[in-house]
Amino acid sequence: MSEQNFKNDKNSGHLGDALARKTVRWLLVAYDSVVFFFCWLVFFMLHPSMKEMPPVSTSVGYLLAGYVSFFGMRFLLKCYKQIWRYGAMRAFARELAACLLGGFFLLALGTVLTKTFFVMQVPFMRLISVVAPYIVVSMSLRVFYCYLYIYARSDK
Repeated sequence: MSEQNFKNDKNSGHLGDALARKTVRWLLVAYDSVVFFFCWLVFFMLHPSMKEMPPVSTSVGYLLAGYVSFFGMRFLLKCYKQIWRYGAMRAFARELAACLLGGFFLLALGTVLTKTFFVMQVPFMRLISVVAPYIVVSMSLRVFYCYLYIYARSDK
């Protein structure tokens, strides 16, 4: 990137996009994966909101569908190619859009799974109880990271 373009982007408030690398931040993908699996375990497997627990095959099917939905949207919207500490509101808006689109895609994919692969239908509210906390936790960790970065720089 030329220095003039960098200065223009820096002045326009989109520094996160100006400094974005062409590579994916795989450590952030791994970190988000751990958070996703933790939320899925707590809110889908351990939370006793259904009369009977879904079979393991259904749970794994929905887990994979959720993973593909959320992370597919994040890769599609290039959430892992930006530098978060410089991203400001544009980065958070992109992340929120990816999470919401991933959640809607998971709900649609859940309907397809029940009709084509004959897996047990998981109630709509059960899927929402996984999607909503994951979005909140994911976004909260991003805000916390940015806050720590800003706080650490303000002492210098």
